[in-house]
Amino acid sequence: MKHISIYSLFVLAMYACGHTHAPNEIVLDYFATTIKEINVSDIASHIDYIQLETTQASLISNIDKIQTKDGKMYILDIRSSSLLVFDLSGKFIRKIGNKGNGPGEYVMITDFALRDSVILAMDAMQMKMMLYDSLGRLIAEKHLPNNPPRVAFYKDIPACEYNFPDFAYNDGFRISIYDRSLNPATNLLKSSYAIGETAARNINATHFRSFFAKVNDTLTFWESRDDIVYKIIDDNNIVEKYKIQYSNKAKFEEGVVEIREKRRNQMDRMMETHNYIFFTGSYDNDYCRLVYSKKNREGVNVGEGFKTNGGPDFFPYGVTEDNKAYQSFSVYAYKTELEEKNISTDKLDPKLQSLVRTCNFDDNPCVMLVTLK
Repeated sequence: MKHISIYSLFVLAMYACGHTHAPNEIVLDYFATTIKEINVSDIASHIDYIQLETTQASLISNIDKIQTKDGKMYILDIRSSSLLVFDLSGKFIRKIGNKGNGPGEYVMITDFALRDSVILAMDAMQMKMMLYDSLGRLIAEKHLPNNPPRVAFYKDIPACEYNFPDFAYNDGFRISIYDRSLNPATNLLKSSYAIGETAARNINATHFRSFFAKVNDTLTFWESRDDIVYKIIDDNNIVEKYKIQYSNKAKFEEGVVEIREKRRNQMDRMMETHNYIFFTGSYDNDYCRLVYSKKNREGVNVGEGFKTNGGPDFFPYGVTEDNKAYQSFSVYAYKTELEEKNISTDKLDPKLQSLVRTCNFDDNPCVMLVTLK
């Protein structure tokens, strides 16, 4: 198995700074007092409202992740531990795999990724990765030393990311890349944190979030307490992709207790697409939403989200690998909100207007799917 130590990573980073892998700098005014109102049409070429079909087999409690491919939406619902497939009109197609303890069965799926006609899924309860074909038939599965929260494909090869403190069970490495039979081949990014280093960090371990996904065919990794975004390059080496600079950001080094007292004034989510990077975080009792334009090299606070012409405010809950962003909402709850505020539906997007008029209380969520410029 190939390992890259901290020293090797340091040398590689120093080499990269003088060559082709020097990281770009992202400057964010995290505690921005000025909120800029931006219409979603400024960043999007198309917006679609997709009401998911409601059947006994397709009931959804909450949408945790969406990926789109070949005219289909793959939707993860962690609460019900379901991986469901719909077409882009919202019609239910099938469920991937089955719940259980046997081969190819899962107890709680927490993440998934797509590559061609292959689906990679992570069962957190049984600590195993599974590969399925597009019809939900098992190809291979692998039990892991602990539960990685994120899985992805590096090229067409499965990979997973171990969060704090679970990477200690993976020889201290944050990222593992596997071969097509799910045998471990490469470990990357040796971590300096260890179980028991401080009680505070152990207590707060579950609060750290990360981004681990393929962006523009490059596997990208970021953790909420770090100011560096990494990318994995063709020779299975990891280099710095971005350095994030904040204005008045509460540093992790101040300690968990101090950060809690400041109501965790730091970023907790990052989502990257071809031209934009979206960030969310907490500031006092408010939720901070920022978007960074790679073209303009500018990050702005968009308040409650992007404005829409005839629809709810939008800010991505997640992004897909084909340059789409999404959020979901209950049309019935949205209708109730309009009625309470005495807002007419006449100026709504025509499709959303139709959904509002025909919605029911127990309908599945509606997906707002935004194709980005």
